[in-house]
Amino acid sequence: MPFSLTALTRLLFNLPSAFILTHPGGTPIRGALQIDQSEETDQGKYECVATNSEGTRYSTPANLYVRELRDVRRIPPRFSVPPMDYEIMPGGSVNITCQAVGVPMPYVKWMLGAEDLTPEDDMPIGRNVLELTNVRQSANYTCVAMSTLGVIETVAQITVKALPNPPGTPIVMERSATSITLMWDSGNPHPVSYYIIQYRPASSTDPFKEIDAIATTRYSVGGLSPYSHYHFRVVAVNSIGGGPPSQTVEARTAEQAPSSPPRRVRGRMLSGSTAMVQWEEPEEANGQVVGYRVYYTSDSLLPVSQWEKEMVRGANFLNIRDLTPNKTYFIRVLAFTAVGDGPLSSDLHIIAKTGVPSQPTELKAEVKSETSILLSWMPPAHSGTDAITGYELIYRLGDQPEQKITFDPSSSYLLKNLKPFSTYVFQLAARSKHGLGAFTSEITIQTPQTQSIPPPQEVTCISPSSTTLLLSWAPPITDEIDVVTGYSIRYLAVEREKDSVQRISDIPSNCFRYRIEGLKKGVLYSVTVAAHTDSGQGPESLPILVRTEEDVPSAPPQGVDVVVLNATSARVSWRSPVAERQHGKIRGYQVTYARRTAGERSASPKMRELLLTDSQPQNDSEHELIVTDLWPNTEYSVAVAAFTSKGDGPRCKPIIIRTKPSLPGLPLLTVMSSDDGGAMLTWQPPPVGLSPVIGYRLSYGLADPASDSFMVQELDSVARSYTVPSLRVGVQYVFRLAARTIWGYGSSAQVTFTTSNTAETTTDAMVTVPVTIADVNMSAQEDVPLLVNVTARNINSSSAILRWSRPKNYNGMTGYRVWFAVSYSNGTDVAMESDVSETTVVLHGLRANSEYVARVCVLSKNGPGPYSLPISIKTQPEEEVFAVNFRVKAAMKSSVLLTWESRTTNSKAQSLVILYGDGERVEVDGRLGQKLVNNLKPQSVYTFQLTSKADPTGGMQHRADAMTAPNLLSKKPQLLEKSSSQSIATLQLPSVQTQANVRGFYIVVVPLKRQRGGNFQNAWSDPDEMNIDELLREINGTGRSVRLRRQVEAKPYISAHFQNLPGEFKLGDGHVYGAFLNRALVNGQEYVCFVLAILELGQNTVYSTSPFSDAVLFSDVEPQPIVDEEEGLLWVVGPVLAVIFIISIVILILLFKSKPDRKRAELEGRKCSFPSSSKAMSSQHPSDPVELRRINFPTAGNKLIKRRLSLTLMKGVLGIRMSSHPPVSVSELPAHIERMKANENLRFSQEYEVRH
Repeated sequence: MPFSLTALTRLLFNLPSAFILTHPGGTPIRGALQIDQSEETDQGKYECVATNSEGTRYSTPANLYVRELRDVRRIPPRFSVPPMDYEIMPGGSVNITCQAVGVPMPYVKWMLGAEDLTPEDDMPIGRNVLELTNVRQSANYTCVAMSTLGVIETVAQITVKALPNPPGTPIVMERSATSITLMWDSGNPHPVSYYIIQYRPASSTDPFKEIDAIATTRYSVGGLSPYSHYHFRVVAVNSIGGGPPSQTVEARTAEQAPSSPPRRVRGRMLSGSTAMVQWEEPEEANGQVVGYRVYYTSDSLLPVSQWEKEMVRGANFLNIRDLTPNKTYFIRVLAFTAVGDGPLSSDLHIIAKTGVPSQPTELKAEVKSETSILLSWMPPAHSGTDAITGYELIYRLGDQPEQKITFDPSSSYLLKNLKPFSTYVFQLAARSKHGLGAFTSEITIQTPQTQSIPPPQEVTCISPSSTTLLLSWAPPITDEIDVVTGYSIRYLAVEREKDSVQRISDIPSNCFRYRIEGLKKGVLYSVTVAAHTDSGQGPESLPILVRTEEDVPSAPPQGVDVVVLNATSARVSWRSPVAERQHGKIRGYQVTYARRTAGERSASPKMRELLLTDSQPQNDSEHELIVTDLWPNTEYSVAVAAFTSKGDGPRCKPIIIRTKPSLPGLPLLTVMSSDDGGAMLTWQPPPVGLSPVIGYRLSYGLADPASDSFMVQELDSVARSYTVPSLRVGVQYVFRLAARTIWGYGSSAQVTFTTSNTAETTTDAMVTVPVTIADVNMSAQEDVPLLVNVTARNINSSSAILRWSRPKNYNGMTGYRVWFAVSYSNGTDVAMESDVSETTVVLHGLRANSEYVARVCVLSKNGPGPYSLPISIKTQPEEEVFAVNFRVKAAMKSSVLLTWESRTTNSKAQSLVILYGDGERVEVDGRLGQKLVNNLKPQSVYTFQLTSKADPTGGMQHRADAMTAPNLLSKKPQLLEKSSSQSIATLQLPSVQTQANVRGFYIVVVPLKRQRGGNFQNAWSDPDEMNIDELLREINGTGRSVRLRRQVEAKPYISAHFQNLPGEFKLGDGHVYGAFLNRALVNGQEYVCFVLAILELGQNTVYSTSPFSDAVLFSDVEPQPIVDEEEGLLWVVGPVLAVIFIISIVILILLFKSKPDRKRAELEGRKCSFPSSSKAMSSQHPSDPVELRRINFPTAGNKLIKRRLSLTLMKGVLGIRMSSHPPVSVSELPAHIERMKANENLRFSQEYEVRH
């Protein structure tokens, strides 16, 4: 096609500067090529050629492109965003986007079949969005893109998801009295998610009941009524929803025996011996009633099977003939269908007497008020001449005598003036002119309480001992005064099915605490308390579950059995003790075993404990323990005992066992070829044990299984090699070597040896062991490398880990073999082997605190290689239990008192760590057994962990949870007035924010200590910092003797106990408040007090305290001694220092007055001629030979002589004569005097004699 070209196309060619044409005058020649009316054929490469006499030169080529006038490329249309296929719900909406590009840009339109969906005059360019709404059918929509360069189209498929079709009509496959089994066809070509069965009784217009999520086309609908018609239909459900239901099918359930007796059974006498009985059809016949059976008798004690009976078909009455006149007959009726009999009706009483009415029927009692009951009944059948003239009602209250009431004929009667909250029994009979008819059966009804008294409040229960519970409560809240006449307690052991409910009655109305005794130990009880009024017992309180304190088990474990495993171990198995005698939760078991010689114990017993976890069962559970540190061929007695948190129970009868003898292990045997054609055997002895090796036995012969001729050679214990000469070449031999002790031969190391180069080593049990075989030409030891860099490390008390390096440049390896045994044992430890494939192995089942030796070798296709050098491993010692019974004894607002029982037997300090809160910790000496943790938050839950400081992270830990008390008493007691004459202080007690769950309030008095200068000081800034252990013992009754005895030193004490905290309290009035004496206050002693509240928060008992009150001090009549500890020590040390000071002064005076002559001084020193009272000195000098010798023969060092002389002088000054005692230096004198003062100066009287 023609191109639209530019009017002028010009090409200019520039020659290179190195070659420029010039005119003769030197002017360069320039040229140009101009193409007019260029066409497409002009497009190409152009060159300028310059030629002169010197030559020809070509310019650089230039390309000529003939382009379109608009400079735009022409591109046919294509879809850049093709439309997508969609699946929508019926009636849904969707937007379909179609986008096309090209040069020029195409027009885009939508079509449905041959119908244009986009108007021709409104056709968009490049992009068209088709909006579809309320789509009901699936269809294919076509997107068309067109331009001058072409037309393209693509299809978008819109699929409308359809609801499933209705399933086929259900078919009844099976039917029973209460179920119908249906089957149906799916009726849908596409998958169905599930089906829904809809059903209802045929006579009902209620909505259908549905059973959904049915995955199959067969289902049995249960829970239907017998012999009833039902309508059923099925609905299919897919991801869209449920489709239309199927056609409805009607089905009837099968018959069943009647589930109710005949109604309105009544009777009357037709004559003196004939009675007519009538009834109506049962309310729930469950089918077609075929007939009735009537049972009657005059002896109601006979079983119904022995009564007379009559069968009735097609009628609802029966005439019973030949009755004995004037006897009372008991009649019962049942209906039966083709399936079976229904239940019997209640007894109908008829007196065989003409004219006497039968019993009224359908007697009912209805409570009208707390003192009245309305009785209603159906009158008995009667004729006109036997008309009922009245009724007689018999009723009684519980076990009280019966009362009778007669009244005129009626069908109801209102009985008044009854006792509220009481149980009444009623019987009714009709009367005619011929006499009184039969009475109905007894009916029982209870009248309501006149005014429902609430249950007792603030009920709490604790276990002060293993056989008692202490129950306390507050009286019920009621508006009436003295409404409560007493209380009763009901308790039951909830974990014992055989135990019955126990009741305690006749508890006085002013008693609010009761101790239940004679309970079982460690058993969970449910306890309730109820208040009683004149109207009877009120409702019980909510049950409180409390467990009695644990005690040691009173029975040993059952079925104890001991099985000897080998020379050093035995398996002990047993069952838990009898549940009734466990007395708490079994925490573990203790196995005690001791060596015996000649029937007597020859060594101290050893103990092993098996601790149980909380998840392990307690009753009739089986346990076992492996004891591994026994001696071989030794008699042992083994006994097992269970223990709780309170201690160990009795041990079972000792079981006598004897361990197996100790046999030696495997020698490490090596076989090599000898120079003379024989075999050189070398070996290493087995691991050293308790029984030494006393010899070896070597046997060898041909490896042929048919050959039984072996040579046997006995060797001594020192032999380590043996040569077998002149073996046949190329023949396979078997060598066996066994070690011998006094108990016999051990296992044999077996070597299969060929005189060429092959050898295998096996035990008697055909277990391969390492052996090294050398040959003249080839050696296995040279082929298989020796492992190096073998390391070992213990993991815990029963396991260790071995590691080694993989051999380099060796490809024939198939694995590794690990050999390990106890380095030093009692002679019966068996060496163990294990084949592994990795360079790391973990050894399990090791003994604690024992040393093991291990070796590793390489396994190849030719057999095992040489073992590595032995390496020693020592397991960690067993972790000791450092404490038990870790618990929270008391929880206050900001502190918690923790207690435990130390298991440390030595007297050294046991450093324990208590972890709690957000990483807080406190260290404590474990021997103290308790620790008060302070600075906690009120009413917060804390978890305390007790662990040993030696291993605070990975060791054993004990855990206890506690909730701190709420801040119930925020204000302190206020001092209102003081009576100095009576030493009584009146306090205003703080108000309680709430008394819910408060068990009681206690007034605690704290005497303060007098400090230096006569001032008093409180050692605690807050009551929560006090250790209230002794106060708790007083509260629980265990510290009664402490309260009654005279207090030697001032200690905090409880002065009063209140159920409800009064507004004011007189401190020191000498009265008793709740079994606590309010002691008189001492003049000159300063006191503070606070209020202690005990709360029950669930299963936790917490203690909330008020702040300290202001100090109370009365005038001091007599000066009180200072009780400061430092001042008390000064009174002891002061006189001693004064005596020493006086002695020093005397010595200095004597030395100063002595002459300067040294000999005379020494002579006077020997004679002890001090210028003091000669009578005093002469009387003490000869009586002490030790001092006499030291004075006559002084040692070097004048300082020591002076100290000893000062001691002698002090004896003279104090008037004491030494009987037999070495000298004491002055520096040790104070400590020596303190030791002498111990045990009421007993040692002082033994060491010295006082001169009168």
